[in-house]
Amino acid sequence: MRSWSKATRISRFTLFAAAAVVAVGACADSVTRPSTLAGADSPSLVPGVATPKTIEVCVALAAPAGVYTIGLSAITSVAGDAITDPVVITLPGTQCGIAFFRAGANLSTAQVTLTASTPAAGTFSYTCVDDVVVGDPLCISGTAGVNGAVAQANGAHGTTVTFHFVAAPHPPPPPPPPPPPPPPPPSPGIPTPLFVIGDVEPHGVGATVNFWGAQWSKNNFMSGFVANGVASFKGYASSADNFCGGTWSSRPGNSSSPPSAIGQPITIIVTSTVTKNGPNIGGNIVQILWVKHDGNYDNNPGHAGNGVVLSVACPP
Repeated sequence: MRSWSKATRISRFTLFAAAAVVAVGACADSVTRPSTLAGADSPSLVPGVATPKTIEVCVALAAPAGVYTIGLSAITSVAGDAITDPVVITLPGTQCGIAFFRAGANLSTAQVTLTASTPAAGTFSYTCVDDVVVGDPLCISGTAGVNGAVAQANGAHGTTVTFHFVAAPHPPPPPPPPPPPPPPPPSPGIPTPLFVIGDVEPHGVGATVNFWGAQWSKNNFMSGFVANGVASFKGYASSADNFCGGTWSSRPGNSSSPPSAIGQPITIIVTSTVTKNGPNIGGNIVQILWVKHDGNYDNNPGHAGNGVVLSVACPP
């Protein structure tokens, strides 16, 4: 039977993570570094004489600030053993806590797996120290895949396991997002329409419309109000808005000063009403159309202006 010397000597066993960077509660494969074993034990354990023993867990003061939670598992214990699960250590503050306590002498070994959850990513190692000279290291291994150690104690000796953490450097901040693309240039507005047709006349895409001439009032009918004297209007709007919902105005005949020539294509107004107040003629703008004229236009009302509807400028 092994027993324990009364002399006191510290034996250390250190486990380093294999250059692993671990997040809180993450896993890191571990490798073990053999400790220097003491000589064989000599019989000295006397029941009732040995002092109570503990497994104490610590976090090195140089470790990053934060909360360290040390969980316990795989415990072999006897009646009367006291177990703390988990041990919570907050740095800065008290760096150690008791994970296991045995009050009396007992050769039955308590084996405890200690697993640390850390507040910061980084590398970790631990140092294990027993309080008497023994023939076996009391931190017997690292547990593969966890930030942990396996420690042992009985009624004759105890163990202190200190976890060391080195915070990983903060990653560089992500690059700023690229600037948003510039907005597209505004679409060109609708040119000021030059001529008017009635809304009753067919004016869909492909329809032929009469927008100018002596017979304008006979070729264009409106669904709304039409004032007396509309026959004096020949189709040219001397002033007009370039949006639907606007208004237009003109004067009788060619006193409205129609242009001598027009380009291709032109925009024309679809109106549902024509008003007349003295020489002033006007109306509303229900639609604006793109029209390709037939080339026969002249500012003399005797030369009718006709064309084919290409598209609707508004409403969209």
